[in-house]
Amino acid sequence: MSRRPIVIRQSDLTAVLKAMTKAGIEVRAVEFDISGKVVITTSAGQDDPPRTDLDRWLVKHADGVR
Repeated sequence: MSRRPIVIRQSDLTAVLKAMTKAGIEVRAVEFDISGKVVITTSAGQDDPPRTDLDRWLVKHADGVR
């Protein structure tokens, strides 16, 4: 038996995008999959080089930090 696709309302997506913007997260793209999956691509951490010694250490040792 096939599953019904998830319906995403424009108002739901608008609310999510407004909340992300209010939180200071820059949205770069929104993609919709045929299965109903929504992928929101942000710029968080992509372009910002580490500024402090601690930031550089965290980037270098990110695999061991949980």
